[in-house]
Order: sequence, then structure tokens, then C-alpha cells
Amino acid sequence: MSSISFWNEGDRNARIIYNEIEVVKSGPVGFYNPLNWDKDGVDSGGGYFGIREDGQRNRFIHFAVWDSRQNDPDAVPVEKRVKVLYLKPGAEQNRFRDEGTGENAIFPFPWQENTIYRMGVAAKVEGERILYTAYFFFPQLRQWEPIATLSAINQSHNRFGGYASWIEDYSGDGRTTGDTRETRVGNGWNLNAHGEWQPVTSALLTNAYPDKDGFVFEGRFCLKVDVNLKSIPKNQYQMLLPGIRGRRPDDFPLDMC
Repeated sequence: MSSISFWNEGDRNARIIYNEIEVVKSGPVGFYNPLNWDKDGVDSGGGYFGIREDGQRNRFIHFAVWDSRQNDPDAVPVEKRVKVLYLKPGAEQNRFRDEGTGENAIFPFPWQENTIYRMGVAAKVEGERILYTAYFFFPQLRQWEPIATLSAINQSHNRFGGYASWIEDYSGDGRTTGDTRETRVGNGWNLNAHGEWQPVTSALLTNAYPDKDGFVFEGRFCLKVDVNLKSIPKNQYQMLLPGIRGRRPDDFPLDMC
């Protein structure tokens, strides 16, 4: 598995996290994720939302929320598992393992390279649970649509936690580690607890080695994996945007936060 990531600063108790992603170069079994949160390191409630393609080059929107950090999906009591409260017609749900356990929602969508896609996750606390709803803006329809609402046990006083974006080759067998992958992530915003949009303007690059690199290009954070790169390792490298270049996502749905 080959991956590179960066961590964003932001309000850990945000009501909405929002980002935009453009895949410049893709490859089989590639995952491109602009929205990841760790829920302050607790077992339940972390998750991620991105786009990926499988080994046959089929492409999907992929949303997942964890309910444990161990890998036996049957070990978590039923009442403490992630629940699927809504699933977009045409999407599939699965209980996953081997990366912790939880539930995911996968929607077939033929996303294109060199196209910017808008994505966001809204969080809403209800009793002992927290509801995460993933929204995707479909360019051809010119509208936001929810992919799924996943409910997890709330083990933290924050709705989200630390934020990250990443590229991953998830084959696990090394067959595709030579494929070049590149994304550009930018115009990120968080809606704080007071209802104010705050821009994301800095990121901390991690696990960047000679064949992986992260940099700022045209006001966006870029991640690249390429065996031909000869970059200098940049672990814990701070990246700063020169300013706010994109529009605030005032059209984002607010009904699930």
C-alpha cells in the first residue's frame, strides 16, 4: 500500500467540513480522499469521504464511519455499531473490516480526471449518537445530494476531530505501486458551532518520501505519488496557502447539522 497525506487545521467541533478535489492523474485501486476525520482518537465516530476506482477502472463515491479500531466486525455489540439511517438509491452499504470496523456507503459514479468535485460532511448530535451525512455536488444536475447518513456512538465532545486528506493505493499486494497518482485539494471550509464559515489555509504534510510529494499549486494543496520523483523527504512539512481564492460554500445543505 502506497499513500501520502496531509493534516488540516480547523475547528474540531465544526458542524460541517467541506472540501473540493480534482484528480489530475489516477490509477487502478486508487483512493482520493479530501475529507478524513479521526474523532480525537476515540474508537467510534471517525470517518472519511472521497472518490476511488477499483482494479477494473470502475469508479465510485465512497463514505465510511468507524465503530472500532480492531478488525473483527462481529466483536462490536450490535447496539454500539454504526447504523445506516439513509442510503442514496443505487448505493450499497457494507460492514467493513481490516482497517478497524464500521459501515460504508458506496455509490457508482464515473468521475473524471481534471474535474473539480465538491464534497462535504455534516454532523448532528442526537442523544448518545452522532449522525454524519455525506453530501456530493453532482455537476451535471447542478445540485447537492446526500450519499448516506451514518450514525455512530458519540465518544467525544467534538463532532469531528483532526482533519486529513490523502491518496492511497489500496491493492495491498504491490501490483500498482508504480502507477502515478496526483490530486489537488482546495477551497476547504469548516462551518463552526456558531454558524460561521472558516477557510482552511494550512496543512501539515506527512509521510512524504522520494516517490511521494506534497506542495502548493495555484492556491491548492497537491499530493503526488510517482516512482520517478526525486523529491526531498518532507515529513511534518507545513504548507500554507497564499490566501482565499475560492468561494464560500453558501449553497451547502444545512438541514443535517
